[in-house]
Amino acid sequence: MDLIDELSKKLNRKPTGQEIQDESFRKMTADQKSKLTSDFSMFIIDLNKIGQSYELPRIIGSDRQNPK
Repeated sequence: MDLIDELSKKLNRKPTGQEIQDESFRKMTADQKSKLTSDFSMFIIDLNKIGQSYELPRIIGSDRQNPK
């Protein structure tokens, strides 16, 4: 976080969340980045499955599909 601290001092402000996140990502090894990407992908797949099972009955029964 040295780079962010230096930048913050030069700009006379606290680092943004994005800057902190970027610095953390830069410090990760390739294996850590790969695992993080895999975990996010699996999370998104799970969310998609949940969303499909939740939305399907609502779409079938909604008037948006069959406007009168």
